[in-house]
Amino acid sequence: MEMINYENSTLSLDSMYHVLGWYDRVSIHRHLQEKNGLTVKAEKLLNFVQEYQWHPPRMKYSQNSTLEYYDPKTGYWLPAAEYSKNHPQFTAAVYDCLNIPNQ
Repeated sequence: MEMINYENSTLSLDSMYHVLGWYDRVSIHRHLQEKNGLTVKAEKLLNFVQEYQWHPPRMKYSQNSTLEYYDPKTGYWLPAAEYSKNHPQFTAAVYDCLNIPNQ
């Protein structure tokens, strides 16, 4: 069974949703290095990822530096910005966990 690195999954989730600030992301990197100090927002998102057992889809940067994810339903690489539109219930849950109005 593959171990999920929840910190990296949280950073990947933020790369698609852009819900954390710079300092929040740094606190996750510090947490990865076994140093305490997660921000409240980073801890909420990390707990969300753990609760949902969420792991990121395959992702890559296109030639024009756009982050893309692989959608197995279509068999295509799609812009990461479309992930939220293609997963509306999950998106609502992400925003809800951080008390952000659904965008």
